[in-house]
Amino acid sequence: MTRFGAVMSRSRRGDSCRWSRESGSMSVGVVVGGIVLALAVLIGSLVMSHVAASRQSRSAADLAALAAAGEAIQSPSDTQACAVAGAVASQNSGRAVSCDIVRAGDEVAVKVEVEVEVGWTMPGLPSTVSAAAYAGNPSQAG
Repeated sequence: MTRFGAVMSRSRRGDSCRWSRESGSMSVGVVVGGIVLALAVLIGSLVMSHVAASRQSRSAADLAALAAAGEAIQSPSDTQACAVAGAVASQNSGRAVSCDIVRAGDEVAVKVEVEVEVGWTMPGLPSTVSAAAYAGNPSQAG
């Protein structure tokens, strides 16, 4: 006969029966496994959020640098070219942090740094990701 929550077992010395409680190791294993799985999902989500923001910042920086270089070739105003870079960066969910234009004769070199906010983060992790891009001759872009 068994009672709910108890298991009847026989001792090796005879036929006497004794009642023992379940140790609950399976329940503890399921809880620990669930915690480990939840932490893995959390860490994976954080990593993927930073990877996505990094890719987005590189794309925004590339597009902003190309747009600024195109504008710098057409107009002599560096401020207008940097304004175009800022507008293109903001259209791509970024923010132009710096814009440097170097002119050498007919050649124009543009360096644009763009910053993008990470989707979600934890305390101690960066909340923004930045990338720099060059258009023109990178050796001239200081």
